[in-house]
Amino acid sequence: MRYPLLLVLAMTLLSPPVGARPEQRQASMSMLPQPEIIQTVFKPGDLVLAIGDSLVAGSGVRPKETFPALLEEWTPAQVFNLGKKGETSTELMRRFEGRVKERTYRWVLICTGGNDILRDQSMAVLGKNLKDMIAIARRYNSFPVLLAIPDPKTRIDRPIYLEVAKETRTPIISGIGAKLTENNFQADRVHPNREGYKIITTEIMTFFKARPVTAPAAKDNAIR
Repeated sequence: MRYPLLLVLAMTLLSPPVGARPEQRQASMSMLPQPEIIQTVFKPGDLVLAIGDSLVAGSGVRPKETFPALLEEWTPAQVFNLGKKGETSTELMRRFEGRVKERTYRWVLICTGGNDILRDQSMAVLGKNLKDMIAIARRYNSFPVLLAIPDPKTRIDRPIYLEVAKETRTPIISGIGAKLTENNFQADRVHPNREGYKIITTEIMTFFKARPVTAPAAKDNAIR
């Protein structure tokens, strides 16, 4: 159980003193912990930004069935859904910094690249955009986390995500596509249905070692 201890030490080192100047805060954020250490539960008061394309926005499902909405329902954190349907990573870059600096987010979940893949756009460009987004999130004292996007045909993560994660030492939630079966997708075979989003949310919570505030099954039964 060395990770929890390392996490405490890392977060202690990362916390700037009260009244610290901007340059001091920037310096502390440059000392980001290793990905395996950064995993922790969400805390009350944490602001989480989920930003990206239709996988965030929730194409074909109700707003409360998207993974950002479920993540907010299942944890103490306040989660903001800034997904935009049909958006490429280059298009996301145009609004990314403006949205990230709106609030003091603890975590920024970056989920983009699906439309780049579907349109056969450059993976090198996608990689650069991901690196730039990671740098921007850190500039505003947020911890970025990548969500790897799988190839829609094979459901295997595109290698660019792991490459970027390793190069930038950024935590990555990978292998989600492999957890989804044919029954977890809508008719377009690209977008998850509400059951698929529950699986995605569970994977995110597993990554963060979080336990639901209220059991999802209990809430589902209450709704019915």
